[in-house]
Amino acid sequence: MSYPIKEQLSINLGYNRRIARPNLWQVNPYANAFDRFFNRQGNPALNPEFSHNIELNLSSNFKKWSFNPSIFYRYKNNLILSNYLNTSDNIILQ
Repeated sequence: MSYPIKEQLSINLGYNRRIARPNLWQVNPYANAFDRFFNRQGNPALNPEFSHNIELNLSSNFKKWSFNPSIFYRYKNNLILSNYLNTSDNIILQ
């Protein structure tokens, strides 16, 4: 949405919602051992990750220059993260 305040000045507001689905290796339940230190196993119960994005922009255009400050906010839920387990020390890293 855009709202003109003056001839050279306007306010813009944008919203979008994005979805990111897990990759095949993130949902593959079978373990893959590349070497004795690295083992990968997916989670077949992973849900998609959603992000809600809002941007507020002030646009001012003049003859030789323009000024466009903006504010951006993102909220994500159902984050898809990787956990790493160091089997020698039993430490989980993210």
